[in-house]
Amino acid sequence: MKTKGRIDTAWHELPELAQFELPEKFTFPFSYKAHPAAIAAAEHLQSYLQQNDDFPYDFGINGEQKNYGKMLGVLVVKNQEGQLGYIAGFSGQLGDQSTHPYFVPPLIDLMEKDSYFNNGMQRVTEMTREIDALSERLGIDAEKDKLKQLRRDADADIARLKQEKRAAKLKRDEARESMDDLSEAERDALVTRFANESQDQQVLLKKAKKYWRLTIEAQEQKLVQLQAQIKQKTEARSKYSNSLQQWLFEHYNFLNARGEWANVGDIFKATLFDIPPSGAGDCAAPRMLQHAYEMGYEPICMAEFWWGKSPSSEVRKHGVYYPACRGKCEPILGHMLQGLKVDDNPLLMEPEKQEIPIIYEDDDLMVINKPTELLSVPGRKVKTSAYTWFLERCPEATGPIVVHRLDMSTSGLLVFAKNKRTHEALQAQFISRKTFKRYAALLAGVPEADKGEVRLPLTFDYINRPRQMVSYEEGKPAHTTWEKVEVKDGQSKVYLYPHTGRTHQLRVHMSHKDGLNMAIVGDDLYGERGERLMLHARDLHIIHPITKEKMTFTAPEPF
Repeated sequence: MKTKGRIDTAWHELPELAQFELPEKFTFPFSYKAHPAAIAAAEHLQSYLQQNDDFPYDFGINGEQKNYGKMLGVLVVKNQEGQLGYIAGFSGQLGDQSTHPYFVPPLIDLMEKDSYFNNGMQRVTEMTREIDALSERLGIDAEKDKLKQLRRDADADIARLKQEKRAAKLKRDEARESMDDLSEAERDALVTRFANESQDQQVLLKKAKKYWRLTIEAQEQKLVQLQAQIKQKTEARSKYSNSLQQWLFEHYNFLNARGEWANVGDIFKATLFDIPPSGAGDCAAPRMLQHAYEMGYEPICMAEFWWGKSPSSEVRKHGVYYPACRGKCEPILGHMLQGLKVDDNPLLMEPEKQEIPIIYEDDDLMVINKPTELLSVPGRKVKTSAYTWFLERCPEATGPIVVHRLDMSTSGLLVFAKNKRTHEALQAQFISRKTFKRYAALLAGVPEADKGEVRLPLTFDYINRPRQMVSYEEGKPAHTTWEKVEVKDGQSKVYLYPHTGRTHQLRVHMSHKDGLNMAIVGDDLYGERGERLMLHARDLHIIHPITKEKMTFTAPEPF
């Protein structure tokens, strides 16, 4: 399509979009249900990907390639002639290229030959090679190894001398015990010899320590002198690399619907990150909006979906719609969406007040059946929670009240303490895993086995909170056992038993490819959004902190 004198290969006219009632407000990108028009555009893009045999990227779909999938996006737009169509974008690169005619271009093509940035990166690579060559020529690695060996030898030698000194002292002590049979002169001579031996060994140890200290210091000094010859080059590389990064920050400029520009460096100065994280601005959503503004298109709605094989750490399902990432995109889109009428953030909407079922209550504790989409405790912006409801009902409660928590989307049994003594006793039970907890969940699939376990260590996805990710390097141990209860219409009801209490543990363990590889129905973070998350805290066994009675609570799953 030709717009503003330019041929736009990323524009794709889609006449069937006219059949949809278009939204009055643009999609809130961090929590949304894909609009039918966006779904139609996404299916058109997916059809193109499936039919185009010579597409330059595999997405890991055939299982033979090492490639992982990509986050792709569609932006339904209206051009200056009033025609409806869509533009598409992908995050990052497709293999070794940043552009493809079907998709909107990146703001800066970092792979473009002879570009300022590409030439700069080549210069950084050359400087690194020069540093490595000089380091090899000076034998720095060998001198580092020599220093390590000297330290090992010193430790071994000093340890040997100390052991010999201890053994000699023990031998002298044994000899002193049999000195009674000796004459006074013999005893005096022996005492003198023992004192001299002890003194000689002490001097020997002291000399050994001094020798090794001086030898190691000499080697350290030699290494410092060699590294000083490289320091100037490493500092020059760092300075050049920083200037290249600053150039990138200043040239990654984003428009918004008001026609205002802001570069990525200035955008992130107002955030906790301060410096943009790697890849900021290269996600599908910012690329598509930037292209729409530059071409004079009116943004209508958007959707992003994962296409291809899931990475090993994250949970991504082929063809499933996902919200935009928060760490990289939230500050940028916060600027780019200014001037557009955007859907309200559903995560900031106060839920309607509702009566919460009380499963059990006495003078010391209360057990409730928390509804789905209700916070356990107040958030930073949303204050309505099960905790605030409890305080309204029991204003006389004292001390810490919250014993444990449930995810906002998870329903089921939640315990509150009415006094400090009860809180301490109950919390100790939860921390020491002396409670029994059983969750019911509905899975989008059917496990082959009837029961099993999942052990996948979990950690925060720091640039995309509140999502969790699997990490064998940084994650904390997480253990879940499960059993299949019922199968119906291609879905499975299962019981889940968490043996650890990591955030989103059950959701990730069910959905991850190394877990059951089937998401909990309605999981908008690790599966597909639905009416609700089909996860429910069903059964709980505790010991009453005052009466010491074993108590069993059940709230049957509502699905």
